Amino acid sequence: MARSTEFVRSFQFNRGWFERNRPILVKIGVLATLFFSVLYVIPRVLNGVHTIPRLFLAGIFALTAVVIILRFPWLSLLGLLPAAMVVPFGIGTGTGTELNAGILLALAAIGLWVLEMIVVERRLSVFHSRTVRPLLLLCLTVLLALGVGQLPWFNAQHASITAQIGGAMIFLIAAGVFLVTANRLTERLLSWTLWPFIALGGLYVVLRAIPERFQYLVYRVEQFYEHGTTGSLFWVWLACLIVGQLFFNRRLALKYKAIMGVILLCEAYVAFIQAQTWISGWMPALFGVAFMVFLQFKKLRAPILMIAAVLIAVKWSSITG
Repeated sequence: MARSTEFVRSFQFNRGWFERNRPILVKIGVLATLFFSVLYVIPRVLNGVHTIPRLFLAGIFALTAVVIILRFPWLSLLGLLPAAMVVPFGIGTGTGTELNAGILLALAAIGLWVLEMIVVERRLSVFHSRTVRPLLLLCLTVLLALGVGQLPWFNAQHASITAQIGGAMIFLIAAGVFLVTANRLTERLLSWTLWPFIALGGLYVVLRAIPERFQYLVYRVEQFYEHGTTGSLFWVWLACLIVGQLFFNRRLALKYKAIMGVILLCEAYVAFIQAQTWISGWMPALFGVAFMVFLQFKKLRAPILMIAAVLIAVKWSSITG
């Protein structure tokens, strides 16, 4: 506030004053341009006048996101899961799928990390860990498989090259995010990536547990979740992360354990009552939870193995069908 007052009081209409205050004037000009541009664009977007304002508005938000990520690179990792779940944005690839906000943030995080090593540090280095070498070998295997897959091994139609590249990129981007996380995030920041996902996932699960006759009350909230982000793997992640926190996080406060317990109960209700026929959805989550119970409680290992064998035997026809 004091600097702003001093800036106004020192105003002189001469070249020297403009030279001294050039950085401030540039910031004011940029902010004013963005402000009035948004005022111009938003009404036209809402009224559907034409599509150019949509692109302009998307460019403004994209530029803002790039500036923020350049200043705080770790934010791209913290926002990766929430963006993938609720941000309705994607870039088409021409293969029937699109790169959603989560994938774009992952690519931005990987690209900025590599760029920093090349331009700033001028050396390529990664966090020393026993997991790095197998991860790099996995990436090499993926690239080798992509190349060898172009040979005519069988007299059958191959998937398009764009689809094959997309499949390979799933592995490569996942490996890149693994390396960026190991090199960018501290243990505390890594724990922060967990809570937005549990919060969004818990909200979705609690809403799903509400009886169907009240669904009109929660539909408007559920529709904010992007299609495909609440599939079977979502239930596996949520259940296993919550149980892992309850079992292994000794510093977790009791109130947070209670909240996670409620979320876990809602997930169990949805899985075993509302969607009991969706075996591919709840069985992997159940086995993940059982494995952590198996690790935590030695006396329960034999009963867990027996229950798992009985469950597989009872549901075998449904599993194979």
